[in-house]
Amino acid sequence: MRPFPLVLFAATALAHPASDVVKNLNLPASCPTLKTAAKVAEYRQYFDSTLLPRLRECVPSHGLYKPFQGISDLGFQSRFKKTDYGCAPIVQNYGCGHGFHCQYQKKCVRELDCAGQDATKCFMEKCDEHTREMRCVIKKKPPPGIVHEIDYLDIMVQIGQIPAMGALTVELMVDGVFHTLPLFNDLKARGSAHVTLDFQQLFGRKTIPLESLDDIRLVFNGQQDLTFTALAFCNLKFEVQNVRIMVREVASGLFFQANPIYVEPDTGRPNWKVAGSCRAKDEAILDTGISFFDFESKTAGFSESSEMKECEVRCLLAVQELARMPDGEGC
Repeated sequence: MRPFPLVLFAATALAHPASDVVKNLNLPASCPTLKTAAKVAEYRQYFDSTLLPRLRECVPSHGLYKPFQGISDLGFQSRFKKTDYGCAPIVQNYGCGHGFHCQYQKKCVRELDCAGQDATKCFMEKCDEHTREMRCVIKKKPPPGIVHEIDYLDIMVQIGQIPAMGALTVELMVDGVFHTLPLFNDLKARGSAHVTLDFQQLFGRKTIPLESLDDIRLVFNGQQDLTFTALAFCNLKFEVQNVRIMVREVASGLFFQANPIYVEPDTGRPNWKVAGSCRAKDEAILDTGISFFDFESKTAGFSESSEMKECEVRCLLAVQELARMPDGEGC
């Protein structure tokens, strides 16, 4: 997971006259110094009672976000003209009271315009809409009195296209105790599996502090008795291409996730893990402390469809070939 740069938004630095609105809210230019748990609780109560409605104007999908949703239009409205002056410091100060680094972002949302059903004649319209996003990262050292309790934890693993024989399990250490969670009893190429922890069954309570998650191990056990045909595939090894750990933070209701194994979306470069032997026993593919992870939440994000991405690729190729594109068309 790549931490995004934290930007501190000073209310007095806003150039538009609407910055007076921000000044009237008495929002600090950065997180206030909250030295006691009582001060933190007082600050959060003030924000929730006074500024939460304004936060939800800035980020309309706050409070409605659910994990595993596809593309959502809750984060932006068509040709939405209402001003968002003051949203940056409001989002930042929301994070202050919850022990998060938060920032407000607006990103262009372009639409795919096709002539009838002919995908080869599609083009991307100019940007008329924007997302209204809130991105937060959980602070590793929260303010006094803040404990990031979680009531949901899901671990997802996706393996690569190389056929594999054997099983994959997750070993999760919580408060010094290892819990073994089976994922794949029969590995399949390009397979994915996830396990959602039952807190009541495992820990005897509905919530646990995020800080109580100590270590995570991804353990591979190969199949011992294999035919010659199976060995031919097995010797190709196998890849773990994606590991996602998702938690729900109780006080905010936000879902955060960490991706210790992933593909860098900007460059396409992976940090995949590869098993060393098809007959390995108890081989740790991943073995690391969870405290090193950055848990990030993205509220009101937008994902382009595969058709939109294909259109962009064709458009970029055309730009390279012609060195120019007519106004109003293409990229």
